[in-house]
Amino acid sequence: YVFAGDGSEPTLLPMPMCNYATVSPNGRWAAASSWRGSESDLRVWELASGKEVLHRTNTQAALAFTPDGHWLVLQTTDFNECLEVGTWKAVSHSAREPGQRKFALSIDARWAALQQGSRQIALCELPAFRPILTLDTDLESPMCLSRNQLLLTRRINGQFKLWDLDLIREQLTALGLGWQN
Repeated sequence: YVFAGDGSEPTLLPMPMCNYATVSPNGRWAAASSWRGSESDLRVWELASGKEVLHRTNTQAALAFTPDGHWLVLQTTDFNECLEVGTWKAVSHSAREPGQRKFALSIDARWAALQQGSRQIALCELPAFRPILTLDTDLESPMCLSRNQLLLTRRINGQFKLWDLDLIREQLTALGLGWQN
């Protein structure tokens, strides 16, 4: 269940078997995804009223609002999708390899680090999911992207690894392979 309201009397929003949930940076919206056997749901609510503004069936997704609040990023088993907050229209949709649904978003909302299979992380430009760089990893999952473009990943053994994306870009640029901001 997800709670909503003005704080004086919270409203209970139905979301059985919730696997993923997120709240927008301004606190206006909540989104959640659930899985119930062959059924799954994605729902978005306006928190002040408790009104459901989006409901998709057969959609289980890892999800997060971008730090600037402009996009709701979804990663399902089959695709990545970016929804415009407020209109809830898809502004981009891209196929993905089946596998873990884990990703991290940059603080400036320009990039997403997406799990690709079990041994790669793709750095993509938002909202189009335009690929910028693919990192070959050792069974790592993206955890977070810092303000100064450091990517923290978690290995399957519980250890963490820090990728300096500015340094990687600098080295690739020296080889004529860099990317634009």
